[in-house]
Amino acid sequence: MLKIGLCDDHPMFLNQLSHILNQISSTYNIALEITSFESGESLLDFCSSHPDYFDILFLDILMTGINGIDTASGIRNFCGDVYILFVTSSKEYALDSYSVNAYSYILKPFSLEAIQPKLLELYEKISFTKKNIIYVKNNQDIYTLHLDHVVYFESNLRKITAFMKNGERISFYNKMSNLEEDINNAIFLRCHRSFLVNLMYVKSLVGCDLLMTNNQKLPISKKYLSSVREAFTNYIRVKLST
Repeated sequence: MLKIGLCDDHPMFLNQLSHILNQISSTYNIALEITSFESGESLLDFCSSHPDYFDILFLDILMTGINGIDTASGIRNFCGDVYILFVTSSKEYALDSYSVNAYSYILKPFSLEAIQPKLLELYEKISFTKKNIIYVKNNQDIYTLHLDHVVYFESNLRKITAFMKNGERISFYNKMSNLEEDINNAIFLRCHRSFLVNLMYVKSLVGCDLLMTNNQKLPISKKYLSSVREAFTNYIRVKLST
């Protein structure tokens, strides 16, 4: 899932941009989470408490209060890897974007033709370099999950619980299929419609169960039994050879 932040002091432009992004999302089956801000100050406040949360930021240059360039400069203190696309009504401001290592700029009024190729290009870049960290929401709380510390995920209806190495449990709302796409990591294996396990914490495979290092047994459904056995065998073989 791409996490995108929009910042513009005109709600009309926020709605237009959000609409175009959702069009692209629907056409190319790209899961998006869009968060909108109406000032640079509110975006900076969010980023200061949620560093490296966003993958992409669409940031208006001319805003009341702190302008887009100064906002981007502040954001670089918290979100070093975020892709920033400046939104501007005039090309004359485009050169300013290079001072804060912006990815590109987009001219108002917005158009699907201008935004779509840039979003698709960034989607490929971000998917290729996806970090071993995901962010999940529970109501207004946002949690950083280090995937190396997750023993397994369990799904119950639309609620997913991450069982952590330290015994902590973190719950959030999502579909297991979307979570698999977000993680996109070969070390995580679906063994059941309700379970996604980290092979690092599998102690053994016994019959139709996985015995985890925390001594919990997780069921393997018939649908996944063959692929689980193959993946676990390959994982052990690689571990023994290193």
